[in-house]
Amino acid sequence: MNGIIHKTERKCEMDRKLRDNRNKLIVKSNELIRNARYSLSELEQKFIVFLISKIEKNDKELKEVTINLKEYCNIAGLEYSGGSIAYIKNNIQELSNKSWWIDNIDGSSTLFRWIDTVSIYGETIKIILSESLKPYLIDLKQDFSKYELINILVLRGKYTVRLYELFKSYSWKGEWRVKVKELRNIINCDKYKQFKEFNRNVLKYSIEEINKHTDLNISYKTIREGKFVNEIEFLIKEKEGFQMTIEMIMNQEERLDFNEK
Repeated sequence: MNGIIHKTERKCEMDRKLRDNRNKLIVKSNELIRNARYSLSELEQKFIVFLISKIEKNDKELKEVTINLKEYCNIAGLEYSGGSIAYIKNNIQELSNKSWWIDNIDGSSTLFRWIDTVSIYGETIKIILSESLKPYLIDLKQDFSKYELINILVLRGKYTVRLYELFKSYSWKGEWRVKVKELRNIINCDKYKQFKEFNRNVLKYSIEEINKHTDLNISYKTIREGKFVNEIEFLIKEKEGFQMTIEMIMNQEERLDFNEK
């Protein structure tokens, strides 16, 4: 009987730790969210956000992060297998080789990298984020966004992840009006040349994902210039209410636990 009780207690403790890891806060400068121009896969974006979740409120430097790949798969709702481990390692290698631009207020652009160093010991990975990211992640006092990690982990599609962060950065305002050409540039989408394809495969799909699985509700309307859609106005609302919160949490955990299986 005592053995069963101890197993139950261990399971509860593991579940609590898992929820705590998934609910860690991500804090990012809005300048980084809005002005960065990069193309990352869904998994790459989620991995970067996971690394950012390891930054503590009082940190003054970007510290080395130690990751156990089995634990990461569990948190991210990924299947733990030899194939998935190899895939994650390959994505980390590609991330370490990728650079990207951020547009500065003075009209110039600066080239950044995501990762400074990576060390791998079997299934343990030690990573340090690029020092150039420090002003956008550490000791932020104003003009930043914050959200729980799980809101990114549950999403599917690289454009969906990118759009969620953009919407979050404007959620305080309740709206975001942007030209279609600029939006394509921000999320680095050169596919779907016709707006109806872009609307169906990127906007509608991503917003359905975000509305169903995250803490945001998004709606939008198109603004035409002659025959063509020139701008989009997004309306952004934070979900409210205890029942809404409970349903959202159950929905999120269901999706991640299902993926894990």
